[in-house]
Amino acid sequence: MFVLLQWLGGFIAMFANRKMYHVIKNDEKHQNFTSWSLWFVFDTIVAISTINADGNWILSLVYSISSLAVIFMIARKDGFQIHLMEIITMIVIIFISVMLWIFTNNVKTIIVCTIAIAISSIPQIKNTWQKPNETPTVIYIYFAFAELLSFLGGESWQIKDKFYPGVEFVLCLFIILLSVRKVRK
Repeated sequence: MFVLLQWLGGFIAMFANRKMYHVIKNDEKHQNFTSWSLWFVFDTIVAISTINADGNWILSLVYSISSLAVIFMIARKDGFQIHLMEIITMIVIIFISVMLWIFTNNVKTIIVCTIAIAISSIPQIKNTWQKPNETPTVIYIYFAFAELLSFLGGESWQIKDKFYPGVEFVLCLFIILLSVRKVRK
């Protein structure tokens, strides 16, 4: 049952990323290039670490692979809109995460990279706060549902099974809440 929930969550995540790709391609909504690029890096590290820890890896691997298409579409549509502070932040966070991945155990890497994912969500959260109508709320609901299924599919209450999908779920709920609010003019 646990594995079925994990695979179902992964399938829904893949579907949501495909929808995100098409929404960006059709210029319907905009997403933050920096957040998506960092999510790709950290999702990849979490996926590898979770596989090595024999944990709940499907969601992070699906996010890692499918987010590449979204990143390329954002770059194609919006260009590489990235500022110096974002570049410096990206380099520092990626460096620290890779060093932890190399020199520590998988559980510490999962924790640090998942926290890094939360931090790297700040540019997307800022965009959603400023322009909630540009956030594809329904797609984030799909993401949240995928993360909830993955969380429920974690076989144990260990970090390798619950931490990543749990944090991802909370992040998506936050973005959803910001995107459905009414903006005062």
